[in-house]
Amino acid sequence: MKSRRLRVVGVVWPVGVFLLWWLTSGDDVGYNLWRRYETPVALFNIVVTVFSLAASYVVLSPPREIAQRTLRVTVAGLAAGLTLGLLELPVLFGYDYALVLRMSQADTWLQLASGVNRADPELIHVHHPHTRYTGTVTGNLVASGIPSPIPYAVDVAYDRYGFRNDEDLTQADVVAIGDSFVEGAETAQTQTVVAELGRQLGVTVANLGQSNYGPQQELVVLRRYGVPLAPRVVVWFFFGGNDLRDVDTYERQRRDLAGNSTRRPLRKRWFARNALKVLSEWTTPRRQQPSDNVRRRRVTYTNADGQTETLYLDANEGPWGPHQWEVATKTLRAAQDVTQRIGAQLLVVYIPRKFRVYKGFVHSEPDSVTRSWQLNNLPDVLAEWSVDHGIEFLDATVPLRAAVAQGESVYLPDDVHWNAAGHRVVGAAVSRRIERISGLAPAGAGASR
Repeated sequence: MKSRRLRVVGVVWPVGVFLLWWLTSGDDVGYNLWRRYETPVALFNIVVTVFSLAASYVVLSPPREIAQRTLRVTVAGLAAGLTLGLLELPVLFGYDYALVLRMSQADTWLQLASGVNRADPELIHVHHPHTRYTGTVTGNLVASGIPSPIPYAVDVAYDRYGFRNDEDLTQADVVAIGDSFVEGAETAQTQTVVAELGRQLGVTVANLGQSNYGPQQELVVLRRYGVPLAPRVVVWFFFGGNDLRDVDTYERQRRDLAGNSTRRPLRKRWFARNALKVLSEWTTPRRQQPSDNVRRRRVTYTNADGQTETLYLDANEGPWGPHQWEVATKTLRAAQDVTQRIGAQLLVVYIPRKFRVYKGFVHSEPDSVTRSWQLNNLPDVLAEWSVDHGIEFLDATVPLRAAVAQGESVYLPDDVHWNAAGHRVVGAAVSRRIERISGLAPAGAGASR
């Protein structure tokens, strides 16, 4: 009888466990255990595997040992559960194992920023004042399955309000409003678009960019932090990739302010989840080939030196909703009123998606999804609206594409943001427009351009 049970369990248990893991496996993408299991799925599979193994241990015991083995399994299970419960208890009081156990190489700057902000009733989140972060991050497209990610050095320091300025400014001739493109965390402080504006114009430029901000938050930034600096020009950087979508995100966050926190969501702070992530990083072999999803978004670009660079594109440009457009344009009108009241001029700068800039200058594989991507007319519509409402408008697509046409790559290869060259190109174009509309002179007579 025992041998029969042994044979049955010896077949059923491994087959059942194999089927469990096989049927729940996913695509070879993302930061997952062995690149095929989302963390919650992996945790569930591990629990079921261990529980079924314990059950098999009891089932295969001689009749006189069933009670004893059951007791052992029960005690071991309770001990493990109690230990895990004690480890998880601090999470309920705000402790974040993601910050303690994480491996920084696996984080993008946006992931890091979302966990180290302070809460704000209007802005939802803002960086802690007078703090600094140094280390390395990966591009924000790496999680889609890019092999051999590039480690980007990050060294960011914030002023008294949580913005990326070297000092606590009390006055600025120009203020730059925007999101992560303006903050430029993956770019050295001296190479950001804000730094380029300062060099070109020879004036003080305040960086009021903040990662993960949308139009409504940027208007709050202008009123709260920009106006006291008494600027002569306000440069509002509008990202065509997600600024309209951010309208809905912000409204959703404001509706749920009681439950909203700048901390990571509770489900992402658990010890078990983050311990498994560390285990994944230690045990999952380095990716040698791109995932299929990434491969179909991969293109090659030849620079002026004849060298080929591999680039990864993020997504196609899509439509936007009437409510998103209404709120965004209403916000820009409010920004125009604010700047006019303080005697400043407003310049809206459109930031294009990576695909818009490189389209026509890159080579893709025959089955690439990018071959079917189409551009929307958002920059044209926004330009027309701006002109109709007396707002200066600059489409950064033009100088960026000009640089690409001349063989200069302007975006990070595995990220949606500009590289140092992109910041320089946009900074130069914006400074030329500012000189024309405001009379702000460049640094020194006949300054080098």
